[in-house]
Amino acid sequence: MRVCHTASGASVDVVQTLKKAIQKHRGGAHEDARGACASVLKREPEHAGAHHLLGVFHKTEGNLDAAETHLRRAVALDGFAWHYHASLGNLLDERHDWEGAVTSYSRAAQYNPSNHKVRYNLAVTLGRLGRTREAADRWREMLALVPGSAVARFQLGNACYALGEYEEAARSYEAVLADRPRNLDVINNLASAQTAMGKLEAAAVTLRRGLAFADPGDPRSASLHANLGAALALSGQVEAPTACYQRALAVDPGYMPAAVKLAQHLLQQGEFEAARARFQDVLTRAPETPGAVAGLAEALERQGEITQAMTLVREHMDLAASEPNLAAVAAVLCRREGAPEQALPLVSGLLARGLPDPQRVMLLHHLGHLQDALGEHDAAFAAWSEANALRGLRFDEAAWRAEVEDVQRRGPPARVEEEDERPVLIVGMPRSGTSLVEQILGCHPEVHAGGELEYLRLMAERPGAEPEGLSRFYRRRLDQRGGDARRVTDKMPQNFRWLDLAGALLPGARVIHCRRRPTDVALSCFRQNFPTSYDWSTSLTGIAAYHAGYERMMARWLAAPPLPIFEVDYERLVAEPEAVIPEMVAFCGLGWDERCLRPHESRRVVNTASYAQVREPIHTGAVDRAAPYAAHLRPFVEALEALRGSAAA
Repeated sequence: MRVCHTASGASVDVVQTLKKAIQKHRGGAHEDARGACASVLKREPEHAGAHHLLGVFHKTEGNLDAAETHLRRAVALDGFAWHYHASLGNLLDERHDWEGAVTSYSRAAQYNPSNHKVRYNLAVTLGRLGRTREAADRWREMLALVPGSAVARFQLGNACYALGEYEEAARSYEAVLADRPRNLDVINNLASAQTAMGKLEAAAVTLRRGLAFADPGDPRSASLHANLGAALALSGQVEAPTACYQRALAVDPGYMPAAVKLAQHLLQQGEFEAARARFQDVLTRAPETPGAVAGLAEALERQGEITQAMTLVREHMDLAASEPNLAAVAAVLCRREGAPEQALPLVSGLLARGLPDPQRVMLLHHLGHLQDALGEHDAAFAAWSEANALRGLRFDEAAWRAEVEDVQRRGPPARVEEEDERPVLIVGMPRSGTSLVEQILGCHPEVHAGGELEYLRLMAERPGAEPEGLSRFYRRRLDQRGGDARRVTDKMPQNFRWLDLAGALLPGARVIHCRRRPTDVALSCFRQNFPTSYDWSTSLTGIAAYHAGYERMMARWLAAPPLPIFEVDYERLVAEPEAVIPEMVAFCGLGWDERCLRPHESRRVVNTASYAQVREPIHTGAVDRAAPYAAHLRPFVEALEALRGSAAA
């Protein structure tokens, strides 16, 4: 340890005394060491080095008050000695006085810019204070001093991830893995960054690589399994995520993040009772788990138990003030209770903080919904626009146009012989009334409402597969879901892309095509926080391009129907339900049932963005919903008209 002289110079005897004090302290003779320092201070009370050593000794022995007194005195006597500031910073860090520690470490770094250990301590302490951007800068400075530091590279990745700078985070993690390819913590964090960027396939590959390296009983594999489940869930898979979460809990039954994610996945699949049981189990073991409180409140809200949900949120309002997911549920509940103004301060307060991008996107969408409910249309559209821009998604319009052109040119696929009248495909643009149509048909006692099934898309992704095998694949899934129902609905709106394949592999099926005023569709899509696969929905020109392609595809199928198609205009459906609904039921080959006129009375689970609307009696309140936003939607209208014109030319 360096011994610093006083301003007037120190005798050789003093220097030797302090050196011996260090040796004694290292040897465990703490009292003798402190006595040696005290003897120096008796002769030279202003000896900065003696005060510094005595402060370090007291800190080592746990006498923090005495340590702070002497270290502050050392700094006051010799403010240019970088290691005095560093020692004081270490003490203040131990006392959780992190602001003071940052000040001390910053001065140490100022007086000794090349010391990487000081940069390390400064970066760590800034991170503790939530000053993440400053911490990231300090990690970069440390890497400039020690380019090969895996610790600094890893921590820079963590800081960038917290800031929502996922690309730099991923680069940092990849740099660490270049030298340490089996580091499970780094693999896990890289996958988290890839997931946040929407690179779900890459995240799944990364996590599976980590699982291949991990010992089966390694507790860290629980996190790998859970994060793999999350990536697969975001990619639209249903069954695989559940298996991943269950594997995580098999490795570590007490791993709460996996338990919460499993409950959240069950919630998203509409298995509300199972989700509630899981959330309640988590809260029994860890009562203040934010994700479980938010999830339970959402499950109650989705089941229409608004009062219970609101009571739960109010009991945890302190938690909601710092937990975005719980604040989001509170925003939904306040809107449903007709009091959106009550949630505005909560959501706005959280947005004023430095949140990661995904949480900020979520809350901006909710802020827009609250402002819309209050009639503040310009502010609402601005919030949705900011959220969509922040997502950074890019719709590949060229690839979409190529798919649309392929539909115009391709011939009919090979057809199977066996007919099955059960499937009823409900197609159209998202937010065009498909959920309402399924809810209506689901009220019929001979119909099972299957929800948004991914099976036709999976079949389309296997162009070389044997047709009979693909057909059996779909029909077996109907057996599992629909039991002995005469009709099973498949409400995946985007199935309009593969109606020729449906006609070939599912002869006997029927198609209900839902249409809605394009501006209402555009606004409804733009304001939704859809999965990343709906990249087209984050810009008005993207929505116009997707809508124009959808129109051309449907024109192709209507010109030469691969299956019987019944067209439903949303505006007529809600204005004249007594006329339209019997026609729709008859088209499905079913006898009339009065319950189809009262879809709001159904207790069926609806797992789409329309879940709240379909619980209301049929009404015309959403017709011309876009009127207050006409000026904001002008780019969509102009782009759609231009695309229609070029298609007709």
